[in-house]
Amino acid sequence: MPSASRRWTTGTPASRAGLRATSYADLLETNPRRAVEKAVKGMLPHNKLGRAQSAKLKVYAGPEHPHAAQQPVPFTISQVAQ
Repeated sequence: MPSASRRWTTGTPASRAGLRATSYADLLETNPRRAVEKAVKGMLPHNKLGRAQSAKLKVYAGPEHPHAAQQPVPFTISQVAQ
């Protein structure tokens, strides 16, 4: 993933002066939660429904989360269908 990058504009009207970019490798090191949020948001529909779904998305950096009622269990695939 060395060539993948996240680009955004700062709002400066000059030609390419407001364009900023960072690689996903750097983004994963500094803020992995934001990298996952951006990836999921890009897969959602780009309308009111997608914005409502992305508002409900909660991403946590580790296995710890504040949702006591949900106890996720790791699932391992032992056999691959051929």
